[in-house]
Amino acid sequence: MDAFAGPGRYEDNEEGSPVFTLHRLLDHGSVARMGLTRNRVQLVFIEKQRDRYEYLLGELGREFGARD
Repeated sequence: MDAFAGPGRYEDNEEGSPVFTLHRLLDHGSVARMGLTRNRVQLVFIEKQRDRYEYLLGELGREFGARD
């Protein structure tokens, strides 16, 4: 759970915690062996500011596409 998710990417192009976390999880060398499914792994990103939340959704879609 990330209670202060932010926009996903900052002005200097640095990855925010949601993008950083998903890259590390999905690019992990053992991803196939881990058997990742929606039932096994759930990430919760909370962002209070509407504009940052909407930007985060767009950033996650651009970076990772649709995910189950």
